[in-house]
Formats: sequence, structure tokens, C-alpha cells
Amino acid sequence: MKKSGRYKVTWDIKARFSLLEICDYISKESLQAAKRVGLKIVKTTKSLHKNPERFAKEHYIEIETSNIRSVVVWSYNCLLYTSPSPRD
Repeated sequence: MKKSGRYKVTWDIKARFSLLEICDYISKESLQAAKRVGLKIVKTTKSLHKNPERFAKEHYIEIETSNIRSVVVWSYNCLLYTSPSPRD
């Protein structure tokens, strides 16, 4: 953990592409809605820098050592992997 008490939040390439696909799909109906949804998803994931375990564990993924969290933003289920703390 950094001295400021914040964790690093990163997006892999597949997650970035998925976000673009979501926004592209929504923009066919409303550009404004696409922007709102995209910004909300980004804002939600950025909030993990303070507490990466703030969302519930994803119960459909049955991996015992899994750190996969889940949060619904609008109607999109965002799966978030939280790596172990450097302190552990």
C-alpha cells in the first residue's frame, strides 16, 4: 500500500474494450446516457483505491482463493479483481 493509504487501480485491455462496447451500444439510443453510464462505471472502479474490498465477493465464481468482487452499475454487472495487499 502506498504511504497515502491508497491502492492502485488499473484496467486491463479486455476491461477497457468492454467499457467501450457498453458505451457504443448505449450510444445508439442516447449519447448522453452512454456518457453517464461510462463515467459512473469508471468512477465506481476508481473508488476502489480507498477500499478494494468494499464490494461483495462474486458468488457465481466458485474459486476458493478468488478475490473477485461484483458491483452492479446501472444494469451492468462489473467484475473486479482485487489482488492481495502488499502487506499480506
